[in-house]
Order: sequence, then structure tokens, then C-alpha cells
Amino acid sequence: MVFNQKSTARLVRDVFPPLKIGLCDIQFVLNFKYLGHMINNRMTDDDDINHEVRNLFVRTNILLRHYSKCSYAVKLLLFKSYCMRMYDTAL
Repeated sequence: MVFNQKSTARLVRDVFPPLKIGLCDIQFVLNFKYLGHMINNRMTDDDDINHEVRNLFVRTNILLRHYSKCSYAVKLLLFKSYCMRMYDTAL
């Protein structure tokens, strides 16, 4: 991945020739998933945070749909165990 410079004053080139390893062409991409986290060329983790927030909403909606008739205590326990993983807690 080629990262954009913050200052374009020292930018030599913004279009790069094709890179090959053996006979395979290596693609230039804007973002990449590495070890479960999204890395982008803007040097921000906004894409990864947005992905985790969407996952939290999906998991919460699944719990609400399947366990709507359960008591508040059961819903809270399910939410804590199913939705609040370590990464989501940091958000």
C-alpha cells in the first residue's frame, strides 16, 4: 500500500508504475484488511471504527428481534455477552 503524504510540497510522483513479483501484478488499493483491522491510505482508522459500529448495531438488532419477549435482565446479560466485545468497549 502506498500512503499519501500529508504535505504535497515534496511529492515526487502520485502515479506509480505497475509492480510485479514474478509474473503476478501487485495492485494498488485504497484500503486493506490486515489482522482484522482496516488500514487505509489516509492514515486514519475511520473505516474500521465505522465497520465495528455497524456490527454492533447488527448484533443488537438481532438480539432485539430474537429475544424481544425476554425480561430486561436477560436482555442486558445477552447484550453484555454478545455485543460488548473488548474492541467495542474501546469505542
